[in-house]
Amino acid sequence: MMDANPQRAMHEHLLGLAKRRSAYDHEEALAFLRARELEVHWLFGCGSFFEYIERIFGYTPRMTMERLRVAEALIELPRVKAALEQSEVSWTAARELTRVATAETEQAWLEVAEGKTVREVERAVSGRVAGDLPTDAPDLDLALRALRYEVTGGTKSLMAEARKALTASTGHHLSDDEFLALLARTALGGPADEGRSSYQVAIADCPTCRRVTQEGGGEEVDLEPEVAEMVRCDAQHIGRVDGGCSEAPAPHVGHPKNPQPLIERASQSIPPATRRLVLRRQKGCCAVPGCRNHVFVDLHHIDPRADGGTHDPERLVGLCFVHHRHAHDGRLVIRGTYSTGFTFHRADGTAYGARLLAPERVDTHAQAWSALRNLGFKEKEARAMLDAVAATHVGADTAALVRAALQAEAVTCMRESLAPYLPCAA
Repeated sequence: MMDANPQRAMHEHLLGLAKRRSAYDHEEALAFLRARELEVHWLFGCGSFFEYIERIFGYTPRMTMERLRVAEALIELPRVKAALEQSEVSWTAARELTRVATAETEQAWLEVAEGKTVREVERAVSGRVAGDLPTDAPDLDLALRALRYEVTGGTKSLMAEARKALTASTGHHLSDDEFLALLARTALGGPADEGRSSYQVAIADCPTCRRVTQEGGGEEVDLEPEVAEMVRCDAQHIGRVDGGCSEAPAPHVGHPKNPQPLIERASQSIPPATRRLVLRRQKGCCAVPGCRNHVFVDLHHIDPRADGGTHDPERLVGLCFVHHRHAHDGRLVIRGTYSTGFTFHRADGTAYGARLLAPERVDTHAQAWSALRNLGFKEKEARAMLDAVAATHVGADTAALVRAALQAEAVTCMRESLAPYLPCAA
């Protein structure tokens, strides 16, 4: 039976949507917190949690960061949380209240927000900090104000580079206010560069035993194989002074009877001009589709150095730390050249960024690839062996996949060894 008043019916429908939306927003934010805690993005090989959420929900990093902030705040604000769950306040109103409310003041802020629009709540919150009551006088210096500039493309690019540099120097995401404040203080004579400590990591790579160690905190730590391969991809090299691997003779210069330790200047493994070329064509960002990382981008050899790969720019690609590591632990497969276009796939052959993923299958293929590498196969060999059996062993576990790859390789080697003795095909 149709409602006699369609306007009222539509209002009831929209009201129901709004209530369900508030509950959904709260559930979503809590799920984001748990997903970040579990590092779900690693399972899919994404460069960051923010990239993962952007691919699933289409949210920008700023939107995701704001949802995480609100979810964390609601843990300490049971009354605001209950009001949100019961749809007494909207998600956007609750978002503003979490900026100032504490366990002691949240009831007072909920009373102020009752019956008000989000814009009115924003005005009530502006100029106040956590712990303030609605009756406290606002601090006008804390009130957010909009700054609008009309600039050319070149200036916009310079601002983006400045933000990247300041973000790298602070080590965390900068809000608009933090970025502009740091930029202004630097221009007006902020902290000089000499006042910052220089952070460096020393990596030792012995060519004899292939042991790769990192110096830090007065200790020498062995690096994982995939990290060692990353180092060999893109690093600066210096001569070993003394010590190190006992199997390798220590290099010296000078007269043989009066040798001196060899201390060389650091040399770039990839020519600087080549490195600049590759990074500029990627605009300084990681080449993996959808990845926003642009700080500490490494160059990766599509043809591994251990397999005879060269520094040909056609076969070099810039990757962030996370994706570079996944390229060396078997979770990310990159093929092609710069001219023809690089392709990016998961370990199981699915296209990178595909929404319908089977994480357990990706993990199985990555573990199988790692097992083959531990058996002595090179990166390209292990990848080719798995590619040969992937289509016929869908759903196989790690052990079965490794056995199938080894059997296929054994058959191939047997055929190649017998080829000279077999009659030629007609």
